[in-house]
Amino acid sequence: RAHITEIRHCYNQALATDPNARGRVSITFTIAADGKVSKAEVSESTMADAAVGSCVAAAVKRWTFPKPEGGGLVTVTYPFVLEPG
Repeated sequence: RAHITEIRHCYNQALATDPNARGRVSITFTIAADGKVSKAEVSESTMADAAVGSCVAAAVKRWTFPKPEGGGLVTVTYPFVLEPG
């Protein structure tokens, strides 16, 4: 929730060209041992505008999480459901 404004920014770019834009963007990302996201990519998207997924993946790549217990890598797939509200 702390990063919701970053996701809204990506979605608002799509709404600027299509006020009815909606869909789901799933991002698969890897949290490294230091808690930083080492990789983030779109694993699935139903959005007509592919730039939305790229923007969301780039935002997630900048995030930092708590360090995984025991070190190592953690891979997460998270779906973002985007619709006009």
